Amino acid sequence: MYANPLPLLTGIQVTGWTSKQNQAMAVGVPAFERLLLLAETSETGQARRVASFLAACYNATAFPWDPSDLRAVDISISTDMLICLDAVRWGQADLHTRVPRGAGRLPRLIKARGMRWPNEIG
Repeated sequence: MYANPLPLLTGIQVTGWTSKQNQAMAVGVPAFERLLLLAETSETGQARRVASFLAACYNATAFPWDPSDLRAVDISISTDMLICLDAVRWGQADLHTRVPRGAGRLPRLIKARGMRWPNEIG
């Protein structure tokens, strides 16, 4: 049986969580922007993997992502991916809504990379 590692939250702990949320977003948004720029401007295999990751951050149900891709990209890229996952985990907002024009850039990237929404398949 999995034991919840978190004790009952007190006001002090909740304040700490808010601080962690803010910190995760403060580093997650620039990491997401770097990854998005790479995926938009490069045609390498790494950029393809990054695009897949970003699509999963946008909609994981429609665009599943293989975490083993973390091993197939440069360390700096995988570090940014992990930073983004931490920001997603703390969930103040969807990362694409925090980058300039992100709400339009992600769907364009998905289309440009040939990824298809489930309702487009078949």
